[in-house]
Amino acid sequence: MQSQAFVAVTGMNNKVENRLVTIGTKTSELDGEANLTFDGSTLTVAGNLTVTGTTTTVSSTNTIISDQLIELGNGRTGSASGDAGIIVERGSDTNAAFIFDESEDVWKVCTTAATGASTGDLTLTDAALKAAAITASGVVTATGFTIGSAAISEAELEQIDGITAGTVAASKAIVADANLDISGGRNITITGELDAGSLDISGDVDVDGTLEADAITVNGDTLAEVIQDTVGAMVGGNTETGISVTYEDSDGTLDFALSQVVEAGIADNAVTLAKLAGIPRGQIIYGDTNGDPALLALGSNGQVLTSDGTDVSWQNASGGGGGGSANDDSNLILHMQVFT
Repeated sequence: MQSQAFVAVTGMNNKVENRLVTIGTKTSELDGEANLTFDGSTLTVAGNLTVTGTTTTVSSTNTIISDQLIELGNGRTGSASGDAGIIVERGSDTNAAFIFDESEDVWKVCTTAATGASTGDLTLTDAALKAAAITASGVVTATGFTIGSAAISEAELEQIDGITAGTVAASKAIVADANLDISGGRNITITGELDAGSLDISGDVDVDGTLEADAITVNGDTLAEVIQDTVGAMVGGNTETGISVTYEDSDGTLDFALSQVVEAGIADNAVTLAKLAGIPRGQIIYGDTNGDPALLALGSNGQVLTSDGTDVSWQNASGGGGGGSANDDSNLILHMQVFT
């Protein structure tokens, strides 16, 4: 059995409390190392720590770090690649993370199936972020905002983006200018009541319903005056035969004067004998070949009215064999029967 040689320690250099001791330059002396201290619970290494072999990480329930900055990816060189950040292990639930996404060059608050051992471009899903206030020096991009209990979508925000006060633009909200004026609009549909102090329209007005107004003027004249003047102009140029119409502008009335009745103004079978006048005594009205009424001129004394089956005429009474009187004439008796 080989024996071991022991060297007696003859001195202790740098003797300070809690320093770890190493063998000095002289094997018979020990040195107290200023960069290695141990107070019974904490080992402090003031410098680099080189570990040859496997390291074991001891997890703490809560870790307090007095350093004000945490650097991830120390020692990496060249162009950046792979995502980096902090991942929170959440057991059976999807992990939560605060990751810098290298593919988009943005920080993301997200959820992910990645762990602290993952590398490269991670699969990230945007997560909600709640803060008392957010201040951005650039553009904030979102699909919608909720202010209080009001949710504002992207489409609703588009309606106020780029609007000019007082000017109507397609698919934009309408905002009055400093004078409370709005211009540039076209068609406005109102299902209720339009209440305005005044209404000035330079084009046509189409009212599909009842228009009720206390007073309407046209070019400064009341509507009643315009109607009266229009009707007066219509009848003032009257060219009808047998009737004259006069418009009295002072009282807004029409005076009609009938001077004669023309044939076209009488309906068929509308005139009775009571309406006839000016027929010479003894003349007879009969129907002519056109079916129109005509006057039969007076016959001579002693003539009788006869008919040939088509027309009537005055004829001399015949004696009838033996020179009898007209009263015995058979034709006369026939004619008397016709007029009875």
